[in-house]
Parts: sequence; structure tokens; C-alpha cells
Amino acid sequence: MRSKFPLYSDKLKFSLGMLFNDGKQFKSAIQKYSKEHIRQLDFIKFIKNEPKRIVVRYIASPNCPWRIRASYSPIAKCLQIMTFQDEHHCSGIEIAISDILPRVEHRNCARHVFAKWSGRKLGKSYECDFWQIVK
Repeated sequence: MRSKFPLYSDKLKFSLGMLFNDGKQFKSAIQKYSKEHIRQLDFIKFIKNEPKRIVVRYIASPNCPWRIRASYSPIAKCLQIMTFQDEHHCSGIEIAISDILPRVEHRNCARHVFAKWSGRKLGKSYECDFWQIVK
């Protein structure tokens, strides 16, 4: 019997219900996706990495909802995407800092930048605007 869900191939985008032969193929697909869409492997983290369950999150921003979860489907007898949130809510400064300085907490960089600029007496409204942009 043929499944109504697509079997992963290099030409397909991730979708809810997509099937993978095994965890190795799923991890390989995640790494390929990361190189093409996120530009660096450092921004993804395998939260769960078990034979029958894999959960991956985007970690460049703690507020980013991007995640994907695949687990073993006894009906299809292979790994299947059960959860896929394909949205990024990352601010421009987070992405810029993570491109230039990977593995650095963006708020620490922002504090350093603000400390350098605060000596210029730019006013309280500037400070509020700066921290709104950084969030």
C-alpha cells in the first residue's frame, strides 16, 4: 500500500508527515537544509537524538520558534515528521552578529556596543530604541 505522505528526496522541501528511511537520512537532510537556509550548522541543535525520536531547534535566537520533530511511525515503518515549525522570528541584529561572531550571545555584544555609544550622551529615547531593536 502506498503512503499519502511524501518520501524525502533532495528536491523536496520539508513538510508535515514527510517520511525518511532512517535517522541517518533525516540528520543528513537537516544538515543540508541548515547549509542552504540558515548558512551555518552551528545554529541548529539536536535536542533529542534517539533511534526512534529526533528533535531539532534553531538556537541562534532563544525566541525563534523554528523546530522540527521526527519520530518512528509504526504504520509507515520509518521516521516521519510529526512537528514542523518553519518560521523564524529572529531580529536583524541577532542574525548579523551570529554571522560575524558565531557562538556569541547577542545581548553581550549589544551591551558592549551600547557601552561604547553611551558616552556620546545620545539621550534616554535613543537607549530605549536601541534595546527594542536588540530584543
